[in-house]
Amino acid sequence: MGGLRRGYASQTLTNFTETLEAFVTEISYNFFCLLQEHQDVFAEHKANLGFVWG
Repeated sequence: MGGLRRGYASQTLTNFTETLEAFVTEISYNFFCLLQEHQDVFAEHKANLGFVWG
């Protein structure tokens, strides 16, 4: 994922579609990192909702 972020950082974004794609990629990457850091909180939240992890 880091290489993908660096690719967007080094190029100019010329239209709305490119800008939106870069934004969504960054948000997805940040969310993934958040889940990786707080796996226990995520698992406990899902368990409270009734989901069972096997």
